[in-house]
Amino acid sequence: MASTAEEGQDYPQNHFDEIDLENMLQHIPVQNKTDLIDYAEEHRDSFLENAVLFSETSGTTGKPLQTPRGNIELNWNTQNQMYAYSRLLKKKQDRVAIIHPGMLSPFIEATTFALRKLEVGYVKVFPIEGICDYRRIRDVLVRYQITTLMTTPSLALKILYEIKKLGEGAALKLDKVLLTGELITEACEANFKKILGPACEVVAFVYGGSETASLMYGIGNGQYLPFQEDFIFEIVDGEVTIANADEYRVKGELHVTWLKGGLLPIKRYNTNDVFEVTVKKNHPFKFKPLGRIVNLQAGYPSSARLEELIYSVQQPIFNYVANCSSSQRRIDVDLVALGSDQVVEEVRSTLTKEFPQYEVTVRLNVAQDPFLQFAPKPKLARYMIN
Repeated sequence: MASTAEEGQDYPQNHFDEIDLENMLQHIPVQNKTDLIDYAEEHRDSFLENAVLFSETSGTTGKPLQTPRGNIELNWNTQNQMYAYSRLLKKKQDRVAIIHPGMLSPFIEATTFALRKLEVGYVKVFPIEGICDYRRIRDVLVRYQITTLMTTPSLALKILYEIKKLGEGAALKLDKVLLTGELITEACEANFKKILGPACEVVAFVYGGSETASLMYGIGNGQYLPFQEDFIFEIVDGEVTIANADEYRVKGELHVTWLKGGLLPIKRYNTNDVFEVTVKKNHPFKFKPLGRIVNLQAGYPSSARLEELIYSVQQPIFNYVANCSSSQRRIDVDLVALGSDQVVEEVRSTLTKEFPQYEVTVRLNVAQDPFLQFAPKPKLARYMIN
């Protein structure tokens, strides 16, 4: 378990006097997405009778998973998002542009409920050819003096890239970017500041998924604090590093369990994400994502480290796709950037210095890059290993 206590407040050590939680959890099988798909098919009638929101995962990683929401879980997930938003936004002052296709997403439904209850104005926009192009999106952001983007890093960067390409019109009022849905590193946050200016607040807003709901809220520097009242958090087969007598770090795969009711039972659900958790006396546990387990195989550069290096160059990067082959000892990177093509050599030099055993090639603005499509997917694969 971990705490939602704010940084700097006294926080007693978590413990359970009457329950051996670790032993209890070991008797519950680990869930994966396939288990939830099977459960949904077996309980279809119950979902039809009791759900107030019918929703599904995107299906980008396989068969879509039904994620129906009843009033109970929709309410507590909305409350969690309200808390996350309330730390960053003010009513009558902030206005949010939600950049997302929105279709079948329980997250987007909960986020609009949360903003309405907080009395924070919002608009939902997404590029649709022939209906809503980037000039219109730019005009909407200007017309309603939007202060905040809430979306995935991929879509936020796409919107900013296309608006900068327009190169005209009134200046945006953006001073906050709230990111979710993908790996969001400290380097990613810094890259946005290069585009929007150092005063812009860039935060990994919430971490979670359509099936699990919002599990944590961001505190900056690529870190999160968990919603402890609603979930059990397990770091499985964790590697422990001792910092000092009062602090240590645990790194491993994250499994989560719901403590509150819902139509879709989440019990020891394997997120397939690896986190490093900082445990410090009288402080809340801090969770730092390191990437998907599939991208953290031994013998390959980690996705988080590769992103840190690519974003370390002076010029803003709007997208990258990196392919790493251990057998061929190659790292091939495609970049999307505006301005000087000197960025190609800067990225190549940076990666070569870090990974001298690999041959590094870098290309710029490749026409086939998925990012350059009119409306890319909300989540883009930036790192692949083979």
